[in-house]
Amino acid sequence: MHCASKVHFQATKRVIKYVKCAANFGIMFKKTLDFQFLGFSHSEWAGNSYDVRSTSGYNFGFGSGIFSWCSKKQDIVAQSRAEVEYIVVASTMNQALLIQKLLDLYMVQKKSTESSVDDQATISIANNHVSHGNTKYFKIKFYFLREMQKNGDIHLEHCENDFQNADILTKAQPSARYEFLRKKLGIAAPESRRIVESSASKLKLEISSTYYYINIQHKSRCSNK
Repeated sequence: MHCASKVHFQATKRVIKYVKCAANFGIMFKKTLDFQFLGFSHSEWAGNSYDVRSTSGYNFGFGSGIFSWCSKKQDIVAQSRAEVEYIVVASTMNQALLIQKLLDLYMVQKKSTESSVDDQATISIANNHVSHGNTKYFKIKFYFLREMQKNGDIHLEHCENDFQNADILTKAQPSARYEFLRKKLGIAAPESRRIVESSASKLKLEISSTYYYINIQHKSRCSNK
């Protein structure tokens, strides 16, 4: 960077510190009885203080760990919260349709893909063909979501903001909420690594105890002589 400051240096240190602490974490996939293709999408309206653009985030999973995700700054400046949410949902559905085509090669999906959205206005706009005041700035391409809903390819489901795991991809979170959302994404430290570390510690303790016992026996024999 040509004009790096103390703020950038502190941010870099935080990133390095996080990477070091989370080096043993990974996405854990578990066996599920019911195959369910789920998606989550969220956005942070005007989160960038420099160009007032919003950040979009979405992820997909089968009920355990996620396998597809994205966190990206939007290409346009959204003029309403309804617009910014509609943009991220439209992007999420594009990705969902692509994944559906890949899944059709190996398995059959019995029902529509559910996408959890924490904005009721977005669901209302997608289901209602009547024009709204919040939609006057929308581009035409965003309205393909209505056809996806009508055809049954996509089903939008309302999700409370507290359980919206895509929120972790749009902005910084407090430690407690970050750990909660990270767990919902299926990210955890592998149990095998913990078992290996525990076994190594136990073996080290046994070796130290054995050495201490042998050393005591040796000193006792020397004193008797």
